[in-house]
Amino acid sequence: MISFLILSLALAAVAITLCNSFLFRTPREWVDKRSKTGFLHALVSCPYCALHWLALVAMLIWNPKPSDLGPIVNGFALVGASAIFAGILDKLFKGEIE
Repeated sequence: MISFLILSLALAAVAITLCNSFLFRTPREWVDKRSKTGFLHALVSCPYCALHWLALVAMLIWNPKPSDLGPIVNGFALVGASAIFAGILDKLFKGEIE
């Protein structure tokens, strides 16, 4: 269970970095110039959207099993836990939490 939470935190950090950080500003602007809507725009501008794809990749690579309910439930549990961590990280970076 601890490894599942660590993976969730790591996915949240990747999603926040991809969608909000200075590091990926140039790729986000490139995507924005070409598409104001669509898959790629959502992937680079919405941490929650990115988390779904990141969780899918993580499930295929590491196959975390926090429960015996099957891979679909485990995948959505990974997205949910990551979304909670992403929300906390986002608020920390914006200075809303001290």
